[in-house]
Amino acid sequence: MHKSKNFPIFLLMGFPRSGTTWFSNLINSSESVIYRHELIGRNYSMLGDRVFSELKYAEGLSAADYEIVENAIKKAHIETDKPPFFKKKYGLRKFPKIQYMFWSLAKILPRTARLYDYFYRLRSKHDWKILIKETRSLTDMRSMILGLQPSALLFLVRTPQATILSHLKGVQKKKMGPISPDVKKRLLLEASDSAFFKAHLSHKHLHTELQDIEFYAINWVLYHEKALALKTEFASASIYFYDDIMENPPQQIAQIFSMLGLEICDEVANYIAQSSGQKSNFLKDAGDQYYSVYRDNSFNKDSWMEELTQEEIELINSYCKTMYEELGKLKIQCN
Repeated sequence: MHKSKNFPIFLLMGFPRSGTTWFSNLINSSESVIYRHELIGRNYSMLGDRVFSELKYAEGLSAADYEIVENAIKKAHIETDKPPFFKKKYGLRKFPKIQYMFWSLAKILPRTARLYDYFYRLRSKHDWKILIKETRSLTDMRSMILGLQPSALLFLVRTPQATILSHLKGVQKKKMGPISPDVKKRLLLEASDSAFFKAHLSHKHLHTELQDIEFYAINWVLYHEKALALKTEFASASIYFYDDIMENPPQQIAQIFSMLGLEICDEVANYIAQSSGQKSNFLKDAGDQYYSVYRDNSFNKDSWMEELTQEEIELINSYCKTMYEELGKLKIQCN
């Protein structure tokens, strides 16, 4: 196991479409945080096959392998550096508009990517804190946590109806693919072996033909069953609820920042206002309207109550309600 590291790591995880990108950028708006977007899930090639395999299966990394991971974290790459950019403490990162210009240039002209890395690579002499967000499967995540040794492990949970509705909209808008037959088979196999399903959902007839909305619900439950196991094992793990944070972002974020040892700065308050439609935003993020962290003042986190039928709401509840309640017992209270 490695004994030291240059940067403390915050590892944030959540089921896809749970608001993790929005939440990540709330933390990223701190002047001392550097955000690495899905370094493991989408950009694992930066680690190399051997080190990525060690991270997934070895339940810990050697000092030499951790150095390789840390070098990947230091690298300024257009796929792990994601707008919006915020004013930071050191170097050219003090000027987010200039960073966005360099990032856009590297995105359009790949040959300039080395230039972007040269100017924005992290230097060990600076006291950065690293935020890595992952929304991929929690399979093998225990080994990855043991390898990365994060200072804080955060899980973000969103109401299952809102999360599943977002998936359904994504498929409808062709932003996301539908659940494939292979994935459906895998989910049914996992559910048949799941201790949670055996204890709480044994009445479900999984051998019958299921609706797609049921497969999303099954996936949501299985994901959070793994999250609960990790929360139980790792003392540094905390559970936060998207809906609670959205109710009162300034108060909630002040508490979260205090727990992470971060200071509130003007960028944090600006982002809260801009991402909730209270204030105009002049810097773009990397997504279109479906993926964007910026919302206008018409955004309603509870729109699922109107957009889903009562039958669909009850169907999701029949799978997810007990798990949602179990997660609620362990959430961090930000009062």
